[in-house]
Amino acid sequence: MRGSPPFAPPNGVESRVEAENLLYLVPLHHGENARDAQRPASRPLFTTGHPVYSPGPLPDSNRGSRNDNSGTDGSAMSRTYEPKIVDKPWGREVWYAHTDRYAGKILEVEAGHLLSLQKHVVKHETLYLLSGLMRFTREADVFEWRPGTAVEIPPDTVHRMEAVEDSVILEVSTPELDDVVRLEDRYGRTADAAE
Repeated sequence: MRGSPPFAPPNGVESRVEAENLLYLVPLHHGENARDAQRPASRPLFTTGHPVYSPGPLPDSNRGSRNDNSGTDGSAMSRTYEPKIVDKPWGREVWYAHTDRYAGKILEVEAGHLLSLQKHVVKHETLYLLSGLMRFTREADVFEWRPGTAVEIPPDTVHRMEAVEDSVILEVSTPELDDVVRLEDRYGRTADAAE
């Protein structure tokens, strides 16, 4: 990160390399939205005002790579890995968990973009709006989705999101990440693929 952070790094962050993996974000001022804020290209969409880990740009060879830090007896003490980054026409996804039982993603959606009208055959997901403002369609219900609220999407539920402001969404789901049936898509993506 260029320049000095707006406040001191948290305890335990001692090396420059670790400090550069943390983003120190300035909260938006009252009445200022993410679209109006002066956001340099290096500043992500997060607007929480707290230090947040950012995967940042990764070399292609490291995307989704894992490092198993095994103990001396061969047992896994901890596993660290670089999250998989998936570029999308509306922003990007950060896949930070994908196991045979669950998945976790961060969706960064740029203002003005509309995600596909879609449903899932098996996938069950819950979405939490961390920051921004979205217009959410869930079946026949259309509502303004604000930070701090969650939406559950069971299988076969037709849904769509539109970013009114730059938005960050946390998604947890069952592991079927390729289970997408697109009904409409402004970016010309195929009907049943997770492109």
